[in-house]
Amino acid sequence: MREIILSERSDFTSILNDYDYFYNNAILNRVISSIPNIFLILNKNRQIVFCNDVLLQTLKLDDKNLVLGLRPGEVFNCIYSSKLDTGCGTTEFCKVCGAFKAITQTQTELVSKEYECKMLTMNEDKIVGLTLKINTNIIELENDNYITFHITNINEIKRKKTLENLLFNEIKKNIDRTVSLLDIMKTPEINNNKHKYLDIIQTTSLNISEEIQQMQEIDYIENGNITPNINQIHSLIFLLDIVKKIMNISSLKNKNIYIDQVSTFQTFFSDKALLEKALKNLIINALEYSPQDEEVKIGCYCENEKIKFWIRNNSSITPEIQLQIFQKTFSTSRTNRGYGTYLSKLIVENILNGKIFFESNLKEGTTFIIDLPINF
Repeated sequence: MREIILSERSDFTSILNDYDYFYNNAILNRVISSIPNIFLILNKNRQIVFCNDVLLQTLKLDDKNLVLGLRPGEVFNCIYSSKLDTGCGTTEFCKVCGAFKAITQTQTELVSKEYECKMLTMNEDKIVGLTLKINTNIIELENDNYITFHITNINEIKRKKTLENLLFNEIKKNIDRTVSLLDIMKTPEINNNKHKYLDIIQTTSLNISEEIQQMQEIDYIENGNITPNINQIHSLIFLLDIVKKIMNISSLKNKNIYIDQVSTFQTFFSDKALLEKALKNLIINALEYSPQDEEVKIGCYCENEKIKFWIRNNSSITPEIQLQIFQKTFSTSRTNRGYGTYLSKLIVENILNGKIFFESNLKEGTTFIIDLPINF
């Protein structure tokens, strides 16, 4: 088994020699040109030495020299590929990357691999989440081994599955519950409790509406089709309003949530509806992952012309899961569709000019922070 030196790179002369070899192979060129998806050939240092035209069309480039020598995360502008000077494949986030796993396992085991890869990329200063299927295989030549790297964009497949789950599970469950309650209300002996059942029906109907609205908003937010509506917001009144709304969610009524008493009352400017959605996603996550006897605290404070909202629970997140928190469709829960933290990140960083991050350890639990400018 060959040792892989993750930071090592080939010089450009070597890369051009590899490119010429594959380019001059007429049979290989015909085969690669017939592949409808992105297809790359990588050298031993995971650098692109050959690609099909689909890659250039996807990236809107007209010169293959612009991608030669880059690694997959670098060519797609993965937000983690520039965290270290050594580039794609050398950060802690790369440990959980499906593309990295496929490449390195093919290198060491000399067999084909298939992985799903969730990637957060930067496109025109906006974060874009991709879900890709990666297939790798080995090409054994006399001088060295190369890796074929085939990409299938499965964003739409994942979206369809999410919509099916929403339609056939969540919405159907809520509709069935509403129908059952309406049947109960038809019985004569229920007269004295009609208001109670009407309240439950109203809450259930609102849940259905919110589920559908959230799926619509995901599309709008991902496609950059939302223009922020900037309002003056009072921080503590804003938090109190969010808590009231969350406590009306039937599945969370037995959970404990408190606003920290030392929170700052601060007037600031932002999009109230979008910020509420980002915060609610994080608060609901914290409540869902907390035992009933534990409390979730939220609060806010000001620092350097910024207002910071925070959500804290006592549960810690394992290191491997921490590396995947903001990835699109990533979830550790069967009922969660994996858009919560991802959507919050898009709202805060793509639309509200802020930052979102978290800290988690066994001693202090987990704290998510939304950092926003006081003046938008």
